[in-house]
Amino acid sequence: KEHRQELHAFGGKPRATLADGSTVWLQNGSSLLFDTRFDRKERRVALQGEGFFEVARDAERPFIVDVKGLHIRVHGTKFNVRTLGDEAVTVSLVEGSVALDAGNGMQQWLRPGEIARYTPSTHDLRIMSGNVELESCWAAGKLVFTQQPLGEICRYLSRWYDIRIDIAPALIHNYAYTFTITDEPLEEILRIMSRINPIDYSFSDNN
Repeated sequence: KEHRQELHAFGGKPRATLADGSTVWLQNGSSLLFDTRFDRKERRVALQGEGFFEVARDAERPFIVDVKGLHIRVHGTKFNVRTLGDEAVTVSLVEGSVALDAGNGMQQWLRPGEIARYTPSTHDLRIMSGNVELESCWAAGKLVFTQQPLGEICRYLSRWYDIRIDIAPALIHNYAYTFTITDEPLEEILRIMSRINPIDYSFSDNN
């Protein structure tokens, strides 16, 4: 008999420990559907949104994350999964190894430091090197930037504060910053950034 449970994240980043000892963090607005007991052959969960997984090792029962037609198969590892609307799914591997199955009968392996991008509409799966620590550090309650350009920083600030940020194209690759964010207000962060480099900013009525 299945014991299905759904975990939701609203207004925060909740952490849950599953029956096998695995831990999952959910980004705001995300949800995870799972069996509270799991079965003897596999540990399967379904994700909507974004989650960071720290999977307990179990050689007999692989841990499988289903998201938008992509099946992520692991035994014990740390990785981040993020859905970008209807456009794509990204999987960022911090530690261990995972096998990615897009439903075409073929598996592709991801190594630490690599990010996979899967497009559900075309079943296209691409793997590249990337900043996996920056992709997943939201689960630790902080964002850490080390000599990152303004465009890259704004991309993550947008996710962190759940706000749309429009940036002048000429500034995207300019002004490298190094700093850490925990629970500071966005306006305080922008004020400090504008003191370091000459940038102007404003907030619109629709946030």
